[in-house]
Amino acid sequence: MDVESFRVLEHCDDRNTQAVMDEIMNSVCTLAQDQYGNYVIQHVLQHGKPYERSAIINKIAGETVKMSLQKFASNVVEKCLTYGSPDERQLLVNEMLGSTDENEPLQAMMKDPFGNYVVQKVLETCDDQTRELILYILDIFPLFKSFIKFSLLDTELDERMRDLNLLSNSHFWRWP
Repeated sequence: MDVESFRVLEHCDDRNTQAVMDEIMNSVCTLAQDQYGNYVIQHVLQHGKPYERSAIINKIAGETVKMSLQKFASNVVEKCLTYGSPDERQLLVNEMLGSTDENEPLQAMMKDPFGNYVVQKVLETCDDQTRELILYILDIFPLFKSFIKFSLLDTELDERMRDLNLLSNSHFWRWP
């Protein structure tokens, strides 16, 4: 299904599109991991109805870490973080933080070539309190600078971090 197909679906009435949406909703996790299917899920997250977006996020929940480590599904997780409600984002972030003291899922994501982009999206989309908690838990900066794939020079990274309020007033934040 390409962009033009979605545009056709957007102009159809609900009864004509419901069968297609039912199939999409029944295959969210499979489509999210597919080379082309992930675009279908991303499109519904971005342009779909709020209840469709919530249904997708609820299906991704429970699989967030696994999908964050997968090439195509990681893009879907990023869209979930971008278009989800604050409560839905928090649901996904809580899963990434894990239930152990070591917060192994988040650390694994940071070291992964796809998961690290999801971690960046979390830091961009979460509230200040959650961001500070994540950074505090991970004692982040050396690990952050080592594993997150930035194409920015250090000075540009400094500016971006300041823009995200990650440097100012952070008692745990120290430059190496």
